[in-house]
Amino acid sequence: MLPLFNKVLPLFIKMLPLFIKMLPLFIKMLPLFIKVLPLFIMQLPL
Repeated sequence: MLPLFNKVLPLFIKMLPLFIKMLPLFIKMLPLFIKVLPLFIMQLPL
């Protein structure tokens, strides 16, 4: 478990600034996503 964690951690640290940059955009898109999600679910053949 720990060796995998040690491999993932540097990648996570590298991705963190990008994630922080994308976060406001994500928050802005969230209401739109919530609006579109039911439509998307309705399109799925169950």
